[in-house]
Amino acid sequence: KPGKTSRQVDEISFAVGSNHLPASIQDQLHAIPALHQQLGGTVRVVGYAAAATQGDAPAGQQLAAYQSALNRANAVKQALVEAGVPQGDIVAEASPVRGSGTVPDRADIYVEY
Repeated sequence: KPGKTSRQVDEISFAVGSNHLPASIQDQLHAIPALHQQLGGTVRVVGYAAAATQGDAPAGQQLAAYQSALNRANAVKQALVEAGVPQGDIVAEASPVRGSGTVPDRADIYVEY
């Protein structure tokens, strides 16, 4: 079939300003290794974090938010590896938070097949 299907399979919430995974992370991720094995493809983790101010945040704040988002994605990636997803099948990336309606303190997990 042409193209890839991307399906969001989970959302991990973080405490404001934190890159530490919630204590319940293993319970939350338990189904993803089996789903990945069934569907194949890639598991993509997208971390989000907001700059300290809305609108045109200074470059330093934007960089800090990007780094925080990437740290969140990598923390979830490591938890997925520990849960049984092969490290080479996981891509971690950061995304800027846009708009006031989005929840910045999270990481979304997608299976792309």
